[in-house]
Amino acid sequence: MNVPKPSILLLLLIFFLPAMALADLYQAEVEVLDQGAQTRAEGMSRAMGQVLLKVSGSARVLEDEALQAALTSASSHVQRYQYRNEAIPPEQQRLDDKGELQTSRLLLEVRFESRAIDSLLRDQGYAIWGRVRPSTLVWMAVEDGGKRTLVGADDVGLVRQILARTAAERALPLVFPLLDLEDKALVRAADVWGNFHDAIMQASARYNAQAILIGRLYPLSASQWEVRWTLFQGADEERWQWRSDDIEALIAGGIGESAEWLASRYAKFAQDSEGLLRLHVSGVDDLHAYRRVSKHLSGIGGVRGLTLDRLAGDVLSLSLELEGGREALMRTIALGRVLEPDVQDDSRDIYYRLRQ
Repeated sequence: MNVPKPSILLLLLIFFLPAMALADLYQAEVEVLDQGAQTRAEGMSRAMGQVLLKVSGSARVLEDEALQAALTSASSHVQRYQYRNEAIPPEQQRLDDKGELQTSRLLLEVRFESRAIDSLLRDQGYAIWGRVRPSTLVWMAVEDGGKRTLVGADDVGLVRQILARTAAERALPLVFPLLDLEDKALVRAADVWGNFHDAIMQASARYNAQAILIGRLYPLSASQWEVRWTLFQGADEERWQWRSDDIEALIAGGIGESAEWLASRYAKFAQDSEGLLRLHVSGVDDLHAYRRVSKHLSGIGGVRGLTLDRLAGDVLSLSLELEGGREALMRTIALGRVLEPDVQDDSRDIYYRLRQ
């Protein structure tokens, strides 16, 4: 018996909802002492603070009185939670209050309702930063003992640990250079130290990062350090410079400021609402292609919903419910390298081709 094959359009409708799932910016993990109710409530409050920071991209949420008050009822916004034990690396093991060596720690993993978190942020005038974010390549030069070194992907030192940890807290995709023969042939610690733009950009090309962060950390005295940061994103450039005896704050600050600045460009504010926008994508000739398009678009902050309008040939037409403006949407779409602009007509619709 011949069974008719379902059309591509029908398959798209069947698989539409699973393809819309966002990356989990709404999940956080905190260390707790036990599984008691009070400890769990306190842990959920801390976890929700981390989620608000990641989703908004702004550290101002940590000082906002209304949002801080909302943390006291964090459990009402929880979708699910679970505990797990994690081994503590030998170099981090410490004696507890009873004089016993701590070899493991208890972690509380919490996943919050995305709509509840978004609503809390919007009500206080904060933007929503979706999962499509610029990957940031960091070139970090450190001077210590009269020697300058670069921090690379295989580095296990404190500087890289702080950079990676802070990037995870801010949900900023961070890339470290391999510092292999190819990198060393193009750029040296002296180039990063001198902020020699051409050499750094040439060495960065292979990583396809959308932003480049350059840092220089050096001692001023036995206890005082200084750091200089430069962030390049497209034709834009931002600089920061700080001095402190808190070396961790100096290192983490570069990632924090980068996240703040990038969020200001790519996060979407409710007051910028533009309503519905029609988007057409050519080159969508199978289910895999459709899933690539929908996954990319669904992760963009400011896209509140997608409606599949039709599939004509290999052209997929969608209606996007927007919070952010048209230009911000197109700038964010470009980050993923999934879609490239196609020929535009005179309508307000926008046209893209699916990259192969």
